[in-house]
Amino acid sequence: MKGQKGTETMGHSVIIKYGTSRGAETYGYTTCSAWIDGKRLGSCSGGGYDLGGTALGEAVLKRWPKEIFALADRAASVWDKDTNRSEHRRGAQYLYGLSATIQGGKVVGVSIDGACGFDCVRTIIGEALRMELRHVDTTRSRKVYTLDPMGDA
Repeated sequence: MKGQKGTETMGHSVIIKYGTSRGAETYGYTTCSAWIDGKRLGSCSGGGYDLGGTALGEAVLKRWPKEIFALADRAASVWDKDTNRSEHRRGAQYLYGLSATIQGGKVVGVSIDGACGFDCVRTIIGEALRMELRHVDTTRSRKVYTLDPMGDA
């Protein structure tokens, strides 16, 4: 929900839904989608990685691209299009799961690899948006969260 002039004043609803694919090529695969404020913004299917983190990472990047892009200098993985080389940076200042693409010395893209884990995406959300993802409820096929502004404490 937004206050005046587009500033974030209240929390957002976040729902992670799980299901089973009925598609011809993917029948039986686990599906996952992330909904923010009632809009489906992220989805994935398959297995062997963190589906919830992947769907949430995609949704957050679609909903808040400028805020995520602003963290590019803290990306743990950087790919240089000019040299076709990738650098993996370690240290507390870098955000595991956040990747940046550079070309001509400038950042041209960012991505969130939610497959690295739901908690990594939660950390990126905290750093980029200064918001905290709080668990509210879990059922067999969905997990409900609120995304609330962090306190000044």
